[in-house]
Amino acid sequence: MKKVARLFPLLMVSLTTVALAAESLFPPPELTGTWEGTSQLTRELWIQPDQKNSVENWLTVSLTVLPNGAVEGKAGGASLANCVVKRNRGWLARKFNIRTDYIIAGYLNGKIAPKDTAGLKQITIPFNIIDGRIQGSIFTLKKWRYPNPVFPRLHIVRKQKP
Repeated sequence: MKKVARLFPLLMVSLTTVALAAESLFPPPELTGTWEGTSQLTRELWIQPDQKNSVENWLTVSLTVLPNGAVEGKAGGASLANCVVKRNRGWLARKFNIRTDYIIAGYLNGKIAPKDTAGLKQITIPFNIIDGRIQGSIFTLKKWRYPNPVFPRLHIVRKQKP
């Protein structure tokens, strides 16, 4: 029993070191780089109303994840501002498929589409990397309201590695 008591502090220090090392490797290399593609706007921002598959209702989304976790890019005509990527779930949430692996939090500055209102919008982009593609959604956030999907089905591919 005394041996176990002596090993316990060493075990705790080892686990803490491993946890800190894992955090220092974030974001992982498979996440960094430039991701780009087109995504369909939410219905309320459609440029061509009543034409679901109109090319004009699909806008370019570009995200660049930097090695320090900062995210730059554009969604339609708006630019990302003060965005960072974070882990969004641990092993237990992944086991039960709760949440996404990653989330980008920050702001969009400007009009996404002509029908959009200009200004700074708080956003969140929960996503997973599936088959080498970012799959998720872009939501705008307003106080005391449910998140509003701007790009409900975001599917973008890596264009450039860091």
